[in-house]
Amino acid sequence: MKTRIFGLGLLGLVAQFCAPESAEAQGFYLRGGLGYAVPQAGQTLDGTGTPYDGSMLNNIADSTSTYSISKISFSQGVHLTLAGGYMFNEHIGVDLAAAIGLSMSQFIANQDSVRSGGDLYNVQYVQKAISPLVLMPSLVLQSGGEKLNIYVRAGLAIPIKSKLQSDQIVTSLPTLGAGQTEDYSYTVKNSFSLGTTAAIGARYKFSDQVGIYFEASMLSMSLFVKEADLNSVSVDGQGNYISQIPVNERNIYYSNKFTSSIGDYYHQPVYSQPFSNIMFTVGMHFQLGDQKFSTVKHGPVKKYSEEDHINRF
Repeated sequence: MKTRIFGLGLLGLVAQFCAPESAEAQGFYLRGGLGYAVPQAGQTLDGTGTPYDGSMLNNIADSTSTYSISKISFSQGVHLTLAGGYMFNEHIGVDLAAAIGLSMSQFIANQDSVRSGGDLYNVQYVQKAISPLVLMPSLVLQSGGEKLNIYVRAGLAIPIKSKLQSDQIVTSLPTLGAGQTEDYSYTVKNSFSLGTTAAIGARYKFSDQVGIYFEASMLSMSLFVKEADLNSVSVDGQGNYISQIPVNERNIYYSNKFTSSIGDYYHQPVYSQPFSNIMFTVGMHFQLGDQKFSTVKHGPVKKYSEEDHINRF
């Protein structure tokens, strides 16, 4: 009798470990953080050969030009990242993040002694992104640690907002009389184009619901310039001069296929604007609902009393 009871117990134990696994998870989460982005690769000159950031000095005497230029990214600066996601299990999930530019870097390029006709001018270009917004849907893989999670993320970058503020400040060099400074202010629009993004980071949980994360991410994205719209014109600090500019001369259009007549400044060949970056972010991670991933290997095992076994056998 005891042998039979032991045999039944052993069969129950084997069944417990051989039953198929099933995972239960409610893996929704939210996260938010602040990060600073620096240029990654990036261009140094725009489509006209003008530096984005730096200087170009034209020496009229010996017909030479001296450059001092730096690489840039129009996404350089402070960003707020807001995201939500879902973990299918403790290792695999999806994430949708929005990177919002809060304080973007301003880039200044100076061209000295530019000749136009018989006159010389100094030209300053001041450019800055206007609160760019990029959506980033990604696949997430993580280590699944109890307290510390190492994770990687990779996906697409979708530019929702990528306008630039661009000022062209022209100062005529005095010859017989005093010089004059004219400021032409443009809003530059870019065409839609997808980019890619990836990140590696670590998350530490203070509790089942709250944690802190640190990550380094990379954005690879360049956008083709589409249009530049003249918004205002000032002369020596005085505005309201845009009314003197004909309406059909207030927009510049860029394309990879166009026919331009001689002297047509308002149709230009397209070129790309650099938005690629490497960003370092720190933020908070909030898990929603029951986040404990449990593996159920067996159903409930019925416990038999000795009387049950005697009656059964």
